[in-house]
Amino acid sequence: MQDFSEFLKILNTYKLKGVARKLINSYYDEKDDIEYVRNETTAEHVYSVLKLADFFLTNEPEFKDLDRLHCYELLMYHDDVEIITQDICILDFENRKTKDDKELKSIPILAKLYPKNISDKFVKLDQEYREISTKEAKFVKSVDKLDGINQAVIGISDWTKSGITQEGWIRLYTPVFSYSPTFLYYFQELFKYLKENKYF
Repeated sequence: MQDFSEFLKILNTYKLKGVARKLINSYYDEKDDIEYVRNETTAEHVYSVLKLADFFLTNEPEFKDLDRLHCYELLMYHDDVEIITQDICILDFENRKTKDDKELKSIPILAKLYPKNISDKFVKLDQEYREISTKEAKFVKSVDKLDGINQAVIGISDWTKSGITQEGWIRLYTPVFSYSPTFLYYFQELFKYLKENKYF
């Protein structure tokens, strides 16, 4: 068995629940009769990318040869570094210039806070995801980006007020999805939906 002090270190992973992203999450709490409108947390993002990945891995023949468990592990850990750095929105072009440097410096700091077995896995998976060195990492990178768009569909009814234009979004994301006929299809269909429903 692991030493109990190692077990307690797992609580550091829970801090991802308190990292706010720029995208909006709104829901009704029946227990307390309160309507919440707040920023999505990174932990909620991780949950939804896992569901989204499962949709593709279960339904789409293009991805049938991917290692499903490995995809899930990459997704579970891909944004853990935000426990240290916090989230930097994709539209925050200025701060994204130094995003990678800040994250790389934070990886060993966070790794020391994790249980040993989790720490080693986190470091390896983060590197694989960051370098997009496997077909699973490439798939996960696309799922991550598509999830951000999906969350914006839920949380933002008028994208123009947030400074999002159809042309800018297509220019930003098409390179991420263009390698895959499946992702490109869903991306293009999603934008037809957005235009038809007057998000732009």
